[in-house]
Amino acid sequence: MAVTRAVKEETVATLQADLAQLQLAVLTDYRGLSVAELTELRSNLRAEGISYRVTKNTLLRLAAAGSERFKQIDPASFAGPMALAISVT
Repeated sequence: MAVTRAVKEETVATLQADLAQLQLAVLTDYRGLSVAELTELRSNLRAEGISYRVTKNTLLRLAAAGSERFKQIDPASFAGPMALAISVT
């Protein structure tokens, strides 16, 4: 099932809000991790106040384009299977 434009716009808005308040952001390639390992990683990060989400690169590019902190990042670096770990505390 295709994701609607409204859902994509909401996702970009949420990402922009998170990027605006972030203290730390780490882009990761999650290939090679099993579902159980990803679940454990998310749980451990959540316990430290860090969100970890797999993000569609196109939506991340749009969100980063609207963020002052990500202006210096080359959008071409958002390629391949990626996840974003964000700490806002």
